[in-house]
Amino acid sequence: MRYYPGLIKILEHLINKAAGSALLALLFILLYSHVSFGQTRSEAQAIMDDIKTEEEIGYASEYMPGWTIQLEKLTPNDQNWGGHETQLKSDSPYILAEDGETYMYKLIAVDSIKQFRVSYIFLDGSVYRYRKIDGIRTKILKQYAKGVPFASLASRYSMDVSGSVKGGDLGWFNEKTMVPEFEKSIANHNKGEIFTVDSVLRRWYFVVLKTYEDRKVVQKTLAKIKIK
Repeated sequence: MRYYPGLIKILEHLINKAAGSALLALLFILLYSHVSFGQTRSEAQAIMDDIKTEEEIGYASEYMPGWTIQLEKLTPNDQNWGGHETQLKSDSPYILAEDGETYMYKLIAVDSIKQFRVSYIFLDGSVYRYRKIDGIRTKILKQYAKGVPFASLASRYSMDVSGSVKGGDLGWFNEKTMVPEFEKSIANHNKGEIFTVDSVLRRWYFVVLKTYEDRKVVQKTLAKIKIK
């Protein structure tokens, strides 16, 4: 039994028009009747021909058991960027080997996104009351103003492993990936500024040093299928 081209569109139509257990039953009938659990290159190619949007990757992944179908977003600072750097055409699936496995990819979209980079100290509101946290942050700001390196302060005060071990360096991260309060504060400050951030509902509190200016990078959205 093989994959039928157009099945993803059928699934999308059913998802939009039907509801409840009847839909689930119908989906399983369709899938087990028409989809092979083998992952040959020709079947992967047929699926890739049908996938044209990020949403369709989600439909294929959720409703095609037995297949490894994934959404992947890559930017130039990601480890796997090199193999995808020259792939520019969205209608031409290509094959790459990664960590001993073989995958077929298809470029779905290319966007320009913003990235940020800061160093931070995290203080946990579930451990300390706010008054103590505010006192610790005041002490940190005073010590930084006297010339104590931020990395040393992060190693001493940050209450998470990543912050304390890496001297607080968060590395480059994409917009819309952090909690809103954290990202908004970073976007509103310039390189070299130090400031505090409160995420009250989560009881997360930070001292943040903006270490780099914001930058724009290319982000590629990819469909990824593991093949034999």
